[in-house]
Amino acid sequence: MKVSKLGLVILILVMQCSNILASPQASSSTEFIEGTIDLTPYSEILVDSDHKQSIYSIQQDATAHLFKPTQEIGNNFGFSNSTYWVKFTIKQSTRQKDPVLLQFANSLIDKITLYLPDGSGGFSIKQTGDHVAFSQRDIAYRNFLFKLPMHQGEERTYYLQLQTEGSMQITLSLWTYKAFIEYVETENLILGFYYGIMFLLMVSAFAFYLKIKDRLFLHYSLYLLSYIIFQLCLNGLSYHYFWPGHPILTSQLTAVSVGLVTIGGIAFSGSFLRIWNTKKSTFFYVFMLVIVLTCIGIASSLLGGYSFGVRLLALTGISLPPIVLIAGISSVIQGYRPAKYFLAAWVIFLCGIFLAGLLFLGFVPHSFITVYAIQLGSTIEVSLLGYALMDRISLLKAEKQMATQLATAYLQRSNKELENLVLKRTQELEEKNKKLNHLTLIDSMTSLLTHNASIELLKKQLSFAQRYKEKLSVIMLDIDKFKSINDVYGHPAGDQVIIGIAEILKPSFREADYCGRYGGEEFIIILPKTSSSAAIELAERIRSQVLDLSVQEIKNTRITASFGVSSFNIAKPDEDLIITADKALYDAKKSGRNNVKFLSSL
Repeated sequence: MKVSKLGLVILILVMQCSNILASPQASSSTEFIEGTIDLTPYSEILVDSDHKQSIYSIQQDATAHLFKPTQEIGNNFGFSNSTYWVKFTIKQSTRQKDPVLLQFANSLIDKITLYLPDGSGGFSIKQTGDHVAFSQRDIAYRNFLFKLPMHQGEERTYYLQLQTEGSMQITLSLWTYKAFIEYVETENLILGFYYGIMFLLMVSAFAFYLKIKDRLFLHYSLYLLSYIIFQLCLNGLSYHYFWPGHPILTSQLTAVSVGLVTIGGIAFSGSFLRIWNTKKSTFFYVFMLVIVLTCIGIASSLLGGYSFGVRLLALTGISLPPIVLIAGISSVIQGYRPAKYFLAAWVIFLCGIFLAGLLFLGFVPHSFITVYAIQLGSTIEVSLLGYALMDRISLLKAEKQMATQLATAYLQRSNKELENLVLKRTQELEEKNKKLNHLTLIDSMTSLLTHNASIELLKKQLSFAQRYKEKLSVIMLDIDKFKSINDVYGHPAGDQVIIGIAEILKPSFREADYCGRYGGEEFIIILPKTSSSAAIELAERIRSQVLDLSVQEIKNTRITASFGVSSFNIAKPDEDLIITADKALYDAKKSGRNNVKFLSSL
């Protein structure tokens, strides 16, 4: 609902801005002297749906009523198979000295025919379009540019015939040579600066990927590359500089570039928002559907079904903003901090894409804001996304530092306990602690000891029990039917169950005890100076607490666990307590699960 309201507000603003820009009242002709003038208020359009009209028939009085003022019917018709005739009348001033240029600002029209009146009732013809070789253009420029003949003091009516399989957008303007040269110089400076920034960001993102091997930066660099290609095609620069001798490629590759931007945006968004890590989520399937439909559109546009392919690509492109916005909002709600900056960046940029898509489909008029919406939005977007990427790295560093601090705190507590127990063997203990410093002690998910750390601490306690003939017990805990939980609710939900069990275990043992994640859904509890009966009692208490555990991610399904208990036997000092406890755990599973079994000796 929020996305729809945002799109509606933007649409209203654009239409209002368009009305302001096109506010002059319609007129039959315009007197042109110098500078530039928008022909929208002075032009009329005839929509020839049956393709029956010709340059001769449209000049007849019987067809005059078919022409409608551009301000009345608009200048954007979206996808249409009709032929469009445009007429406008120019009266050149007797003071006109600078030659006049006619610019058609949409570089993606297939065929344009300009009929230039010769002053005696006849016409000369000029043809161009993106299906015509670039070398045949009047002037080598990314948009369509025509030289108009000089006719000072004389009023003449010009006609344009337009046909395209793409989106029909009609924007005409007159320029003097001097004004157009000044405009192009400024435009080239702006475009050079814009593409330079985009290229620099792309190269920087790829360099970061090579340095830190984070695929997010690779996805970002590929997304920027696809976006640069799309902009070059959209602005007519690709046809001008890369394949001027292959007009058929222009429309096809422009459609392909739309698809590449859609796939690039989906791939980068999915990576940043960690959509690809949750393969059973709704967003994962929606993202994959958009990619599949986009690939179908690309294949269709290249293999002959251009009309269908370009419409499908436009629809998948316009669906990108709301999908990514909703996914970003979901990530923010879930507490993923970098998603805030991502969301802010994409709200701005995707609004630009959304407006461009509406323009391409013919839902909004052709104006400065709608034409350059993507460029304006992307300039802000890339800055915010760069900040979001840096914030993500900072967050990862902070998490790593926090894990290190937790491991250090746990190690310090363990060292203090061991030092109190073996004051006479301080030197030996310090030597062993140096080795422990090189171990990874803390499991990142549960904040309990890791498998290796648990094994090492058990060895120490076993050595201590053997030397001083102390009691020592071990509890092995395994979550019942954990595979079914993962299969039904997914691994993220299974992780929440493991975390919930860990939260029960942490307050359940003494400061001198140790608890670790032995592997997967299995835990180990090491209990120095503890008899078998005390260990069994502790296991029963934990088992009862597990029964009361409620995990929302698995819809509060009942959770049970099985326990195996073993104790050190001075008569068998070499007995493996883990193997014995594991055997007892097996017996507990075999006897119906959700119980505690003790095995004194193998």
